[in-house]
Amino acid sequence: MARNDQLTRQWHLLQRLESPRGATLPELAAGLPDDFPKHLRTLRRDLAAVEAPPAHPASVADAAWAEIRERLARRSTTVRAPDRA
Repeated sequence: MARNDQLTRQWHLLQRLESPRGATLPELAAGLPDDFPKHLRTLRRDLAAVEAPPAHPASVADAAWAEIRERLARRSTTVRAPDRA
């Protein structure tokens, strides 16, 4: 199965789950297009993947950029422009 198929299947699952009442696993399976696997184990894996935290949360990226900005700020205070005579 191609990665794109998995993402498309997960997108279909999320669309079905957006209803106010939600959906059971059998209802989710029934709502998938015919050419997608409808095994309950596959659906559980897809839901677990969707619920998992991202591999690189934004807070990690924000912390990295904050460190870079801090280093640049320290450099700008220690490096001075030459005096013009």
